[in-house]
Amino acid sequence: MLHGIYKTLNRGYHYLRAVRTEGPNYLIAFVTARCNLRCPHCFYLEEIESAVKHRELTVAEYERISRNLPALIQLTCTGGETFLREDIDEIVWAFYRNSGTRFITLTTAGTLVDQTVKKVDEISRRCRNAVIKIPMSLDGVGPVHDKARGKAGTWERTMATYKGLRKLADRRDNVRLDITTVLSKLNEDHIYETIEFVKDKMKIENHTINFPRGAIRDPGKILPDQVKYQDLVDKTFDRRKKGYEFPLISRVFVRIREVAETVVVHAQHHGDLPFVCTAGERFIELSEYGDVFPCEVLDTLIKNGDAHPHGAFDTCTMGNVRDHDYDIRRVMDHERGMKVRQFIQGKGCACTFECAIQATIALEPSNFKMMLRPPPRSVNGSPLKVL
Repeated sequence: MLHGIYKTLNRGYHYLRAVRTEGPNYLIAFVTARCNLRCPHCFYLEEIESAVKHRELTVAEYERISRNLPALIQLTCTGGETFLREDIDEIVWAFYRNSGTRFITLTTAGTLVDQTVKKVDEISRRCRNAVIKIPMSLDGVGPVHDKARGKAGTWERTMATYKGLRKLADRRDNVRLDITTVLSKLNEDHIYETIEFVKDKMKIENHTINFPRGAIRDPGKILPDQVKYQDLVDKTFDRRKKGYEFPLISRVFVRIREVAETVVVHAQHHGDLPFVCTAGERFIELSEYGDVFPCEVLDTLIKNGDAHPHGAFDTCTMGNVRDHDYDIRRVMDHERGMKVRQFIQGKGCACTFECAIQATIALEPSNFKMMLRPPPRSVNGSPLKVL
């Protein structure tokens, strides 16, 4: 009981430090581009197909990066397949120890059964005061999932990983399991079956439905009708809620996610955001080779002509940490980084990237009021609005 209270207070302390400290406070680190799948909806396929292991940032380099981020409350490690990094536990430990990181997300397709369970076990044991969230990809039941992931047998391995992680989460109070589903034309006709399966057959904290984003290779064959996403947000959110071991923290998380979904629908309908995005400020991303960029969507928006005229740059890469003494803030404050930041601060773009939207809601005090409003709902098929 007392230990649980201490953990909650410790996380709250580090969160308040992050809110009161200049960013970045939320980092998505692409720890590897290597992957054993080739999912048709993946925005990272080009990087995956050209992945070079020996060029990846080392643990020693992550140590230096983490020392220069004193108030990083959220770290998301992704790829590629996150658990192909055999040293992923050392990378996470560096940020937990040096950056005060207390919310850690490790994305996975769940196909590396033993490796995934082993590393999550080690991370949760060492980072005792952190919430370790594992969002597993599940795009359908059985063959529907295999089709969406582009490889037969993926379903069985994913379910085996879930069972192993579920046993771990039942004995470690800081491990949380989520399911992430990407809505696409490959699974949209089976999406309600997937939601019901997760709700009835799996014990998780939250089930997230994402809209495809970024540099998808064949968007015509992947992107679903936006109305179907809006319908899902409107009809299924309450059905996707679960019981929580830590009601206060989990309810805050779920409320942020709820508001973020309404912002996504707003962006789809209006072509703008109801706030200034903090990508490039509080929210930042880091490639496996050290490149710093504000988000994973802006380059695609520029390429497709969906961003306002920018003039100053044709790619949103801000610089490389290896050229700036492993200090992400120095990269952001460099001439190129400043141009990208000013473009975003001037509302030069708007997108449906859930992570950047959630970071903007959770870390920018001026947006806290959005979490106090009743959940907006669509009425007679009209789009949800958050203004």
